Amino acid sequence: MSKRWYGLALGCVLVCALVVSLAVGHPRLRVADTVPAPGALLSESPKEVKLVFSVEPGGLIPDQSLFWVVRQGPDEVVAVGRVDLTVADRNVMRAELKERLVPGVYLVKWVAISLQDKGFAEGSYSFAVR
Repeated sequence: MSKRWYGLALGCVLVCALVVSLAVGHPRLRVADTVPAPGALLSESPKEVKLVFSVEPGGLIPDQSLFWVVRQGPDEVVAVGRVDLTVADRNVMRAELKERLVPGVYLVKWVAISLQDKGFAEGSYSFAVR
């Protein structure tokens, strides 16, 4: 009977290891490096929105990773960000804001797909301009 429990325990450990290894390749937003920061209350409009990700070598897939900046209320897309191809690691997405953001709450909704293992991640955060 104890061999059966050892086998079951070993099976559980292997399944957990597999799940963790699959999740490791998924891009993760580096909140400390993101501008504007999630939850920020800004006194003036930012000039750009920049998202930085932790991702394995090869970075993000440029034509499949992007984000939208949406003004809440009228739900209007004010900018679309893409992978910054000038960054060698391909781990930064950026959108230049051509016009000043009017006071209000903005939602940043992102989708990131890693090149190496096609790991998919998505998320969102908000910030406000006074």
